[in-house]
Amino acid sequence: MYISTLAAILLLVGNNFASAAPSKLYTNSEHTVAVTEYGVKAGISDIVVSFEYCRPAKTNLIFSISDAGVIRSFSIDGVERALNDRNYPYEDSLVERLWLENGAAVPGEGDWWHKATITISGATQKSVMHWEAQHYATRELKNFGLRNVELKVVEHLDRSQFLRVMDYNIQNGMWADQGNNYDNFVEWMRRADTDVVIFCEAQSNYITGIDKRLPEPIAERYLPAKWGEFAARWGHKYWVIGAHQDNHPVVVTSRYPLTLVQALGGKELSHGGVHAQVEVNGEKIDLVGFHTYPHAYERGLTDKAEQIASRRRYDGEKMRTEEMKIFMERTILNKKFRKQKNWLIMGDTNCLSPLDDRFFGHGIGSPLYWGHQYILDNTPCTDIVKAYCCPQQRDVLIPSIQWERRIDIIYASPSMMERVVKVETPKDEFTTSIKEPGLRHHKRSSDHLPVIVDFRMK
Repeated sequence: MYISTLAAILLLVGNNFASAAPSKLYTNSEHTVAVTEYGVKAGISDIVVSFEYCRPAKTNLIFSISDAGVIRSFSIDGVERALNDRNYPYEDSLVERLWLENGAAVPGEGDWWHKATITISGATQKSVMHWEAQHYATRELKNFGLRNVELKVVEHLDRSQFLRVMDYNIQNGMWADQGNNYDNFVEWMRRADTDVVIFCEAQSNYITGIDKRLPEPIAERYLPAKWGEFAARWGHKYWVIGAHQDNHPVVVTSRYPLTLVQALGGKELSHGGVHAQVEVNGEKIDLVGFHTYPHAYERGLTDKAEQIASRRRYDGEKMRTEEMKIFMERTILNKKFRKQKNWLIMGDTNCLSPLDDRFFGHGIGSPLYWGHQYILDNTPCTDIVKAYCCPQQRDVLIPSIQWERRIDIIYASPSMMERVVKVETPKDEFTTSIKEPGLRHHKRSSDHLPVIVDFRMK
């Protein structure tokens, strides 16, 4: 059922649109409209947008939607078109952009209006649609025609019907904001509106002894001992900490009741992890958060020559793979937990996935992929970001750190994968990192990006 229609939108400057030759089309070069104008409500909506358009020769019409999830499919003049890297490239998780060039060229003097239909998952009240036409070669904006824009809501979930989970390595206890009483971080967390968060590097580090401008007591103001007081500032009442065997523990905070099942530690693990269970509306979900060894060489080596030799033997990859195996064997592969069906496994893995091999070219079977290959081969879990963000023939890299790497990965068991309604890795004003001159750490936020997934919990 169409909830709203802007009938016969003609962005027209000049003579009668339908009778003008393509070379004489002059309309607005851009058009923007918020989905709220079509009645989209607060929460998450899957929508279908359709519109008729025409464009001058040698141009692409570009449709974009911000603050939504992903474009699932599209058709032109009733013919389904395949999504791929060319017509649906990745820019960032806040803007989805579709190039409507295939099969949509203006044919000349004949019928040069075309109808596009686009399905989109994860639209919100903040979502805004935008149209523009670009010249093939110069990228200059050109005038185009747009009419009969319609929007249909296929499914809608209000905030009480979905669970928002975030994985975030906050880099040494959000080093950048410790001297500010974490006010910027807390404000960002409130806007993120999460239900459950798995934090890596959840301890205040690198204040005393490195940055002498800040008073020493700040280093222990909250983390790691006072996470309860800290998390309460953004509405999370519950928290648990994993194995605290170095300065990089994993912590879970939640607005729903949370139980520590087991701390994942021991001498065979570097940073360790945590296995917790959250109860949402009477349903239990097992959470596994972990942080693996970060270096390419064997632990404990300080001599440069030994480190180089160890790196050539892929000792760091061997250790990460062994850590992944230990984490899985103690949790989802443990017969003790065989009755549990709802699993979310995540963290800073410090290694690449074979699912991203087209971007790195190491070849399937490369030691650089061993850690994730173990999970893919031995558990029933799916890489959520890859599955959600790459519909059809699209294969894009969604970086989880400040450069082009994806090492923070969330896996879901089949029962949880079926519930995924939206995924994002926001790179906004706060999460985009800036390095402090003269220091090895980051002035704002973290060297990682948060990974956020919404799950249907009707």
